[in-house]
Amino acid sequence: MERPEPLCLFCPLIGNKPVALEANTCNWALQWQIPSKFLPPDTRYQLSARVRAATVTGRKIIWDTGVYDNNNKKLLMKNSAKTDALSTKEYRWITLGAAFVPSDNCYFWGSAVGDSDIYVEKLEMKKVQ
Repeated sequence: MERPEPLCLFCPLIGNKPVALEANTCNWALQWQIPSKFLPPDTRYQLSARVRAATVTGRKIIWDTGVYDNNNKKLLMKNSAKTDALSTKEYRWITLGAAFVPSDNCYFWGSAVGDSDIYVEKLEMKKVQ
């Protein structure tokens, strides 16, 4: 499926390979600073990711994600991706949580849940009304 051009795109590739989130870490295994100073103030964004799973198990939740406001010490968005949203054979775009307004010091975080590694190819932020 073709995607419309995003306003802001993060490509967390390392040596042309997607970043892997190791399973069973029980931590925020991955984080990227959101470049808020380059975004218009007071603008809401929807975050999406292009991901796949190494394995899909019987667990209902496979990947926890969110956006954390480091200045105010609070979550701006949190999402739990379910196993039926991800594939082991192909990368899929999934929408992550509700739209949010980035603060001037916030970051995206992700953590694999259960016993499957998660591979993140791209993150996308699109402006919403």
